[in-house]
Amino acid sequence: MGVIGKKDWATRLLVKDTKPARRVFPSDNWQRLFIRAPGIALALLMSHGVIAGAATPNVAAADTFTEIGTMSTLRLGATATRLQDGSVILIGGRSAANPAEVFDPASLTFTPTFSVPVTPRSSGFTSTLLASGEVLIAGGEDSLSNAEIYSPSGLFTATGDLLTGRRLHTATLLADGRVFIAGGEAYSAATDTWDTLETTELFDPLTGIFTAAAPMADARLDHTATLLPDGSVLIAGGRAPGPSGPIATFLAKSEIYHPNTNTFTSISPMNSARGFQTATLLANGKVLIAGGFNTNSSSQATSELYDPGTQTFTLTGSMHNKRGAHTANMLGDGNVLISGGVELTPFLNVHASADVYQVSAGQFEATSPMTQVRMLHMSASLNDGRVLVAGGAKTNDNITLLELNGAEIYTPGLIFRDGLE
Repeated sequence: MGVIGKKDWATRLLVKDTKPARRVFPSDNWQRLFIRAPGIALALLMSHGVIAGAATPNVAAADTFTEIGTMSTLRLGATATRLQDGSVILIGGRSAANPAEVFDPASLTFTPTFSVPVTPRSSGFTSTLLASGEVLIAGGEDSLSNAEIYSPSGLFTATGDLLTGRRLHTATLLADGRVFIAGGEAYSAATDTWDTLETTELFDPLTGIFTAAAPMADARLDHTATLLPDGSVLIAGGRAPGPSGPIATFLAKSEIYHPNTNTFTSISPMNSARGFQTATLLANGKVLIAGGFNTNSSSQATSELYDPGTQTFTLTGSMHNKRGAHTANMLGDGNVLISGGVELTPFLNVHASADVYQVSAGQFEATSPMTQVRMLHMSASLNDGRVLVAGGAKTNDNITLLELNGAEIYTPGLIFRDGLE
């Protein structure tokens, strides 16, 4: 495992009961069969190895994490992007000897790409799936301006540069196929300082060129950016300009970017200042904002919902643990899995725990924990409803981070892996 000292950690971080069973099926034919002909359904399940005692088990236990092996290298600060064929490309990381590899959900294996990125990137960059199936990789490191494209064929090729080199920014695919880049921070060699950015840019995949967009009302990094159903983008929270570390200031301020007019609208703030939170668009059009760090650099268990209709945030249920630098993934039933993260006490209490946000109840339910504590890890929702969780870091002494290369799969209920219908 790679080891990161306390100073390095501070720079990176402050610069991300009984419950009802959930059933996820590839179609509703199985559900109808259970209702109309339970005996036939049972026989079919046994013939496919689903029922205990059958020859070939075909289904994972419900609501559990299962360890699946290791990536080819340690990865902390990396990205995981699901491709159109259902595989997942993992890029970068602080100790990434192999800069990129692809996860195959069918075989549960990781395979290094046959070409390497044009520019090695350890952290602070973004990877965005384009409408073409390619992936835009931009910024990161010490505020790189370089950008490149990953093709599903396995090739990395350079594209146009960012107008402003940046890291810890956001990148959002817009409805028209362009990518909206917002905020982050940039290094100034002239003053030897890091400047928090309010600038934004638009990447056009047809030309490979970045162009300037309207600036945000507030400079920010470590924020979230969520595409809303009407095509606008919700920018929420983040770290404000000023010192990092324990005295960092986080924002409750939020704003909306309108691509059609290239303008921003300031909206009501969140109920709590947050940075390194997660933001998940729900099926009902609202956005779940969960956890994160607040202005005194403590972690939060609270969450809130943004309603595009009223442009306001409302507090909803709280997680069972305070956490920031966690991940959030939409499940097949429309609920949201929250996993891992860290509670600053001020020491590092890294979590293996996980919660599922039940949208209809507005509450979090504790689910089975991960097999490994993780923070600043990667996650990706798979096409069959499972969730890949990989890499990140743990700590054995609540101070020093140990980078991870292990991976695991969360199975949210009964999932048939052979596509039975």
